[in-house]
Amino acid sequence: MSNDDPFDLSRFAPSPAMVGTAKPKRERRRDEGFVKTPWVHIKALAPHTTDKAWPVLMHILYEAWRNKGGPIKLPNGMLKRLGVSRDSKHLALRKLERIGVISVEWRDRKSPIITLRQ
Repeated sequence: MSNDDPFDLSRFAPSPAMVGTAKPKRERRRDEGFVKTPWVHIKALAPHTTDKAWPVLMHILYEAWRNKGGPIKLPNGMLKRLGVSRDSKHLALRKLERIGVISVEWRDRKSPIITLRQ
């Protein structure tokens, strides 16, 4: 058919840039949702991760949930049970802060105060 034909359906085909841009509703919900993680799984995986940011983040998420989303203090005790040393906690918090997941109020010789960013 010619390009002047008003019934040429190829004129109405979406451009390649438009194809695949809309996400299905189920996928959008999954991206906006959350995952419950049992402590048993966190404890099992924590010793096997070389980067301690993951168990630190899981602990922060749990404490933020317990605290109803407010700022939390992050002492070393519970993290030590997960195999996260004081230095690893510091590095993990710096990493999480750098990627924008949390904000940290650093305090001399006291536990830092963590706020989750939404």
